Amino acid sequence: MPTIVRVTACVMAAMLSACATQPSTVAKEQAVQEVAKETAKQGVPPDRNPLLMATLWWQVSSEALAASTQTYTSAKRALDRALVESPKRSAALEQKSGFDSKPPAVVMDLDETVLDNGRQQGELIRRGEIEYSAPLWDQWLHLQQAAAVPGAIGFIRYAQRHGVRVFFVSNRECKERQGATDKCPQQKDTAENLRKLGVQSATLDEDLMLKNERPEWKSEKQGRRELIAANYRIVLLLGDDLGDFIADVKAAGITPEQRREITRSHCSYWGDRWFFVPNPMYGSWEQTLAQPKPSYIQGFPTAAGVPVPEDCDES
Repeated sequence: MPTIVRVTACVMAAMLSACATQPSTVAKEQAVQEVAKETAKQGVPPDRNPLLMATLWWQVSSEALAASTQTYTSAKRALDRALVESPKRSAALEQKSGFDSKPPAVVMDLDETVLDNGRQQGELIRRGEIEYSAPLWDQWLHLQQAAAVPGAIGFIRYAQRHGVRVFFVSNRECKERQGATDKCPQQKDTAENLRKLGVQSATLDEDLMLKNERPEWKSEKQGRRELIAANYRIVLLLGDDLGDFIADVKAAGITPEQRREITRSHCSYWGDRWFFVPNPMYGSWEQTLAQPKPSYIQGFPTAAGVPVPEDCDES
């Protein structure tokens, strides 16, 4: 039993012993006892779970609502410009030339870009877990109950009304599921979830491009963008992870500093052709952190002077 849980259980037991002579508090004592049992079973109390604050920000903060709304409002304006003013520009680094006569397309990530999985993250916390759980994740996909990230469905409909095809390049993984005859039940679940949220497209199943749907489709999304770029001009990219925009940012050995430099080297794309939905809960950036992770935390400066800004101001 983890130390925190063991101590919590002992404290609860002591409280129950002290209150045994007070009949009027029996109901409260039973409730406390149940909490102690549940805490011991879960492993990590919710208020001690490192996922708690990021998940709460995503689920309940007005700031999260404002951030995604702002992203999609700006993306609509950029889409208008891309369709009218910039026929010779592409949002995909993989698309170099010969695309100006191709029909327009938008490429979007799904999770925490279009589909809100905050409740699945909350279930991890409720169960006292701190690590990704593949069985729980697949169970969540099968429920088809993800909500929409604010602004996402309106943007998709806006793009479709303007004759833009919307592709969803996602690392939701195709894999067999017990009791399912389909080799990729996750694709059907995802399509149905999108339809429930109001995404209407005769080609929706084709527009979903999931990890391992084809043997060559791994977590790196570059190949799928290249496939789309062969027939469409990719006018916008939208996602919540750097890998939704740029290849090789998940490569083994890459450092946070290198990723930041890559991000700065494409300053002109952000807010113009690339639109980012903040996701504080998880992401490929976590994989770049070496142990001990607290060493990355910065406190007060130890030397005189003001840090040089690392922003994207190209002026």
